[in-house]
Formats: sequence, structure tokens, C-alpha cells
Amino acid sequence: MLEIFDPKPLAPASPLWTTPHPAMGFDCRSDDPAIFVADCRDLLMADVERVMAGAKSKNPVDPALQYRR
Repeated sequence: MLEIFDPKPLAPASPLWTTPHPAMGFDCRSDDPAIFVADCRDLLMADVERVMAGAKSKNPVDPALQYRR
């Protein structure tokens, strides 16, 4: 699981862009971590389960843009 990168954003030449099947999470911050972090975790795990079942991710990252469309 990859979440935070230094430098940010991840450099276009980084080997992580060509690593097969990486799981890149998102940086969760909020004034109310008890709710927000749990919601982020639930969204991430639902997407992981979706991909493991053979479906497409709901939040794919475009390597050229370095963020989801």
C-alpha cells in the first residue's frame, strides 16, 4: 500500500508508475478523524474488493495527470 510520496507529486520518472498492480491510497485529513478516516477507509476497501473481484476501480489514477480524472 502506497500513500504518501516524497517528493509530492510522484515524479513522472518514478518506477512506481510502472510497478504492476500497486495499491495507492489517499492522504486522509479532517477536523473530525473519527468519521472522515473511517469513511476514507471504507471507500478504499470497497474499491480494493471491487478490483480483486475483477471489476475496474471507481477511482483510477491517470499516470499522465498524476491524479484521478
